[in-house]
Amino acid sequence: MSLNSHTILVVDPDERSYKTFEAVLGSKSSVLFVPNGKTAIDLPASHHIDIIFVSHALNGTDGIILLESFKKRFPSIPVVLIAEQPKVDEVITAFRSGAREMILKPLDETELRGVTKKIFGFVSNKKPRRRWFFMTKKETPTNTPEKNNKGHLKEIFQKSEQTENLSVAEFKMKEPISIGENSNNQLIVDAIVDPEQSNKGTHQVKPIETSNPQIEAFFLGSFRVLLNDQLIENWPGKKGKSIFAYLLLNHKKKIFRDVLMDIFWQKSSPDSARNCLNVTIHSLRRVLEDVYPKSEFILFKDECYYFNPEIDISLDVDEFRKTWRKAQSIEHNSGLLSTVIEYERAAEMYKGEFLEDEIYDGWSSLDRENLKEIYLVILDKISEFYMANHKYLEAIRLCETILEKDNCREDIYRRLMVSYFHVGQRSNALKLFHKCTKVLKYELEVKPTASTIELYRKIKESQL
Repeated sequence: MSLNSHTILVVDPDERSYKTFEAVLGSKSSVLFVPNGKTAIDLPASHHIDIIFVSHALNGTDGIILLESFKKRFPSIPVVLIAEQPKVDEVITAFRSGAREMILKPLDETELRGVTKKIFGFVSNKKPRRRWFFMTKKETPTNTPEKNNKGHLKEIFQKSEQTENLSVAEFKMKEPISIGENSNNQLIVDAIVDPEQSNKGTHQVKPIETSNPQIEAFFLGSFRVLLNDQLIENWPGKKGKSIFAYLLLNHKKKIFRDVLMDIFWQKSSPDSARNCLNVTIHSLRRVLEDVYPKSEFILFKDECYYFNPEIDISLDVDEFRKTWRKAQSIEHNSGLLSTVIEYERAAEMYKGEFLEDEIYDGWSSLDRENLKEIYLVILDKISEFYMANHKYLEAIRLCETILEKDNCREDIYRRLMVSYFHVGQRSNALKLFHKCTKVLKYELEVKPTASTIELYRKIKESQL
């Protein structure tokens, strides 16, 4: 995928990073390079940012703290941490704080290009926003043009060594952008970055390619749909919303009309069901075309409904499963230690049960249970890693989450008992055994296994 038209924010005081980003991404993307967190933190509120790179080492600010601030204020923007020889704990903390990826210094051009394309492959399948950002230095009586003409980003670096009190206002353009088209109907942009250098030529941005409509759907938790970044809200009733979710989930195949009639109008006559389906599909088309009137979204041919193949569709459940499979593969080849980061990333994607607001739709129950089981296995893997590495508080948190969703997991009760014992909460460990005994008797009519009873005895006698 091309990186054209994306805006990348890089927060790093290292001038070498500036040179690498400019060399790798500068010709195809708009790169905003800021050397400190104070200036960077408000930029996504005033500029469209597609991806943020944050250095672990910043002047006066911990990169992890800045990463957390970005994710709290702008959760939809992917953040990549740039680190130099990080420890295992720092890597885990970074991903738990919301980092999408991590790249190491010294920056490798191939890795940087690959990570950026990988992220844009899922997150940034969005309609390009025709905005261009050029950072210019603040005009002061002492400002003079640089003779070596290394650009205004270099000047911001030089100024940051003297003060951290730069303002977002320093990034506004001083002259408008002139827009035209070439013979291939591609957009060409000429921007005068600084009036002082207007006689030295203009900065030409690469041609912007047109984009197909973009649909992003979120099934984990409350169902949400973004069409070209605009939230769809005026659904044609609950059933219309549910049908759209079904079609989206199965967007890679064609769905026979009779299948939809059977799923959503089981008790209606064929004629009534067909009429209701026609009305609902028509209403859905109108909702979508109100946002993007230039495209047909839901097509019908050979008695089947299906999405227009020209529409770019991304689903959070697909990304969740993809990350889960990647983690399994890494664990199979390299062991749990090497893949815990991927498991953490997958767990972060699970924002809630599949279509949690539509639990009474029968068609969604199988996917709901399947995805929940995957999530519980992921938490099991992570909690196993934490306990093995003596991170008992983290293990406790995850084990309790597992038991909230499946209270018959005897192995998790044992892991939780051990963790409580090692953090000095022996009484809680003993109480858990009695709770486990009651739950197993009530739910399954069985007693705890010998290993659970033996663990209880050791904890009771403080022999663990």
